[in-house]
This record gives sequence, C-alpha cells and structure tokens, in this order.
Amino acid sequence: CASARACGRVGTLFGLSQHATRSIEEVAEATRAEGTNLWYQSYILNDRDMTLRLVRRAADAGYKGSWANKFSAKKQYNMLLQPFFCM
Repeated sequence: CASARACGRVGTLFGLSQHATRSIEEVAEATRAEGTNLWYQSYILNDRDMTLRLVRRAADAGYKGSWANKFSAKKQYNMLLQPFFCM
C-alpha cells in the first residue's frame, strides 16, 4: 500500500497487479486520503466469470480503469488489451 500512497502524493497512477499481496479493497481504502488514481491489472483467466468478478470488484472499490493481459506460454508474449472500463 505504501507504493500506491506514494503515487497518490505525486499525482501519478498506480496499477495493482492481480498477483498483488494486498486485496483490491485494501489498496483502495489505504489510498483514499491521497486520491490515488488506481487502475487494476488482470489476467484473462480460463474462468472468464472469475476475471469479470475481479474487474467488477475493482470498479466497485473506486478504481478508475483496468487492463487485461493474456499470456501465452507457447508464443511467449503479452498482449495488452483495451481497458474494460474507464470512469
């Protein structure tokens, strides 16, 4: 949460990884005072419903945007997709 708070203090966005050690909601609450511009990074999971639930949790927690990465081990590349939502 310290990195996210620091981003808020200097006015830059903070992207929370799906693999973060803090929850979506915990980071949102910890940065509320700084007004951090939070974005959520998600992987497109085989369980598409789980992917959507995670992105919706971020939106509900006040995140301003989200981006999804699809990783293919066979082709070894990351593909950046358009944001799921922007507010």
